[in-house]
Amino acid sequence: MKPSKIKSATKSGARLRTRSQFVLRRAFALGSVSRADTATAFELSQIQAYRVLQSAVADFPKLLQPGPSRRGVVPVPGSTPPAVARAARIIEDMMQGCGWQVTGVTPEEWNIRLQPYPVAKFDENMLETIIRARRFLAPLEILYGGMRRAEEPRWRTVIPMSLEFTGRQWRLIAIDTEIEGEDGERTFVLPRIAEARLAPGTLIKPAQLKKLRARGSVGVSNREKHFIAELHPHFNRYQREAICRELGIGAHGSILISERQLYEFKRLYQEEPISADIVWPPILRLERGG
Repeated sequence: MKPSKIKSATKSGARLRTRSQFVLRRAFALGSVSRADTATAFELSQIQAYRVLQSAVADFPKLLQPGPSRRGVVPVPGSTPPAVARAARIIEDMMQGCGWQVTGVTPEEWNIRLQPYPVAKFDENMLETIIRARRFLAPLEILYGGMRRAEEPRWRTVIPMSLEFTGRQWRLIAIDTEIEGEDGERTFVLPRIAEARLAPGTLIKPAQLKKLRARGSVGVSNREKHFIAELHPHFNRYQREAICRELGIGAHGSILISERQLYEFKRLYQEEPISADIVWPPILRLERGG
């Protein structure tokens, strides 16, 4: 078989597996999958949708079977959902923003309310510049001001390594060229970047590029550190168990927290100030408008 045909067959197989997983998830989520569901999700003809259903049954013969009168697909009686089709996995994908082509079910069909946070506004041209610099690991000049008291924006030259979304904030992870060593990696909240431009006349040599890639691969790995959490003494036994499940706290108060999430974690769950020189909280009072 020619390489082009092999590549085409590989892509086709991947699409079928993705669609079969859609059928599997939807069947266990709602009890059945219709041809119309599949056609709508993937913009297929009725014949193509029927073939997707047939492929799903063939892929998962112990879990899926044709529905009554061979209409649609239903779970095999007595079968239990596999890991990929369990509710926890589906909800995780919903929280990541995956569409129903991936989750197999819409939040509305499960009556799930995903409460959005205020959406940050970005300068489109600035974001394009950042993405371009990240693509080539090119030096980037940013006008950035943090939240320290009386801090004014200043120009910094950075090497962008990755973008990060915490569920609340978009951040740029970059190496600050003014700081030596791995500690030079810094986090910049995207909406706080006032301007961004490619550094003029600056090119990274291949040897430098290799070192930066190595530093970046370490820095953006969401490293976790071990902490001991002291819970509120007024919790009763049930409250302690519940909060430990919610935050992933293990025996003796043991908890793993990503380095990048530590400040946000403290803001959410502790009254302890993050730093004396940080202006926080940003909002002192919130009242309903007219």
